[in-house]
Amino acid sequence: MDISLDLAGRRVLVFGGALAARRVLARFLAAEAIVYLASVTVDGHPPERPHPQVRPVEYPHFPHGWRDLVSAVDLVVLVEVSESTERIIVDACAAQRVWLSREPAASVAPLGRVTLVGGGPGDGGLLTMAGVQALRDADIVFYDKLSPHDRLDEWCPGAEHVDVGKTPGHHATPQADIERMLVDSALAGLTVVRLKGGDPFVFGRGGEEVLACREAGVPVTVISGVTSAISVPAAAGIPVTHRDISRVFTVLSGHVPLSENELAHLAGLGGTIVVLMGIGTLPHLAAGLARHGMRTDMPVAIIEQGFSARQRTTKARLDTITPLAAKLGARSPAVLVIGEVVRLSQHDDAASEEPVAGHRGQRRALTERRALTGDIRPASPSHLPAATCHLPPPNEPETPSTTRAPKQVSPGSAQTSSRASASPSRAIGAPRTSSPPSERRGAEVVHAPAIRIAAAADDARITSDTLAIISARPDILLATTSYGIRRWFEAADAAGVGHELTETLEHSSILVRGPKARGAVRAAGLDDDGMSDEETTKSLVDYVLRDGAAGKTVAVQLHGFTDQPQLERLVAAGATVLTVAPYRWLLPEDSARVLRLVDLICAGGVDAVTFTSAPAVMALFGVADSIGRLEEPAGRVQ
Repeated sequence: MDISLDLAGRRVLVFGGALAARRVLARFLAAEAIVYLASVTVDGHPPERPHPQVRPVEYPHFPHGWRDLVSAVDLVVLVEVSESTERIIVDACAAQRVWLSREPAASVAPLGRVTLVGGGPGDGGLLTMAGVQALRDADIVFYDKLSPHDRLDEWCPGAEHVDVGKTPGHHATPQADIERMLVDSALAGLTVVRLKGGDPFVFGRGGEEVLACREAGVPVTVISGVTSAISVPAAAGIPVTHRDISRVFTVLSGHVPLSENELAHLAGLGGTIVVLMGIGTLPHLAAGLARHGMRTDMPVAIIEQGFSARQRTTKARLDTITPLAAKLGARSPAVLVIGEVVRLSQHDDAASEEPVAGHRGQRRALTERRALTGDIRPASPSHLPAATCHLPPPNEPETPSTTRAPKQVSPGSAQTSSRASASPSRAIGAPRTSSPPSERRGAEVVHAPAIRIAAAADDARITSDTLAIISARPDILLATTSYGIRRWFEAADAAGVGHELTETLEHSSILVRGPKARGAVRAAGLDDDGMSDEETTKSLVDYVLRDGAAGKTVAVQLHGFTDQPQLERLVAAGATVLTVAPYRWLLPEDSARVLRLVDLICAGGVDAVTFTSAPAVMALFGVADSIGRLEEPAGRVQ
């Protein structure tokens, strides 16, 4: 059973050694949980602290201590315990009705290992289950640009992600340095994943990396990936083999021009020719094949940006493909297909699209893109409708074609397009286990967490605000978020005033901003008296003002963003307002993804931007302002 939980602010107790539990700890920390590690005391020394945010606790010394320990948390995770200890913990969790989970221990061997993982053609849905498991177990991931690296936060949260920057024709990190980093990391005892696009052994230099590991005595394994040589043509409706048409296919790298002998041999093979990294050498290849006897009317297809919303298929003849590709500005990454099988693409869902003349002004993509509301027909990348091929039979004139999918908008729906930005969101909660609806419907989604939750800068301030609220005995409490309520009561308990706070609020009228806040209030042993119509502070204040606030004391649990105008509305209505801020929202530690989103918006590369909160809006434009580009994204979004 695969269960996703929002663990932000939840207390998680992990049992096991720091080294064996390191991946589990990293995942829960990445989910913004409050993490405790219970380890056996060795020679009287307290348990080690593997991470500044992990709080070590000792095993209980008395039988009843186990129940007290687990009752203080929301989730217990067993990683490495003895059978007798496991039975005690299981009984304690059952008695206290606390969730219990078991996680495998990470390797504690002094020598790590390297796994080469084929990431497929770029669509995360085509990564194998074995590849996902390898990423889940990784301490560090070295990835290429063409790998499905956008979902690493989901697949291996807490692991270190290292961009080694390899794209066609540009290797920011030399291959020798990549091999050295793989070996050094494994020798340091880490579990290493090398995530590559396609298959590691199909022009991926995986063989070189395997040899480097073997020479250093590092264990290495390879997990095959879905190669773009087969999958990208398939996404365009082109099979590389077909009964009675092609019984053989040849895959070659176009990175370096072929010799005359190689061209002569290739032209005489027959079947299907698939060329990877061949845009730069296309003129040499097409002319050479024709020079060595290949028919000039042989169908050729160029599939660019396979499995993305920008996928484009251009089809022509051998003697016209070079000038057409130059005219259209064909670019890598792209796959070339040469052979009669290119004609078969017209039989794949041909009725769904009409032929389009080969110019960029009327382009169509292979992905069905419709409005995200209204008439929706999901189209997964593995079942993309193919571009319509209108190559004529041999020896008849033909018009080259370039096809992309249309942006179709249902009546009454808002127009959306190929690239949607699920941008500024809080980087909390359990990772998503499936693609969001917009991705499943053909959009390319750019995720850019713009804010993150952090503890209050000073717990002393929380304590003083709490004491002021206890002293004032407020008539009304406005509970705005579940995390804020939980964090407030934890801070109050730590300061020794948790009981007084609960007793005070038992006599207050508690109003909540949504069902999650209601759940947190009830988990604290309190009951609310009502919920706002909408999950906004304004709606909550409207609720208060309906019955009048004059002469009343109102306590407000702030939610990381102080909505000052709403507080002023309460004061203007005659209320005395007290506030407490149990947590705050900060910019992410790494703002690279937000900066990338700003660049995309300014360049007109984003069709829709979604925000999950008002602070996320402010954070995005704050980042834009910090680099002197505030007006550009503001104008685009408007």
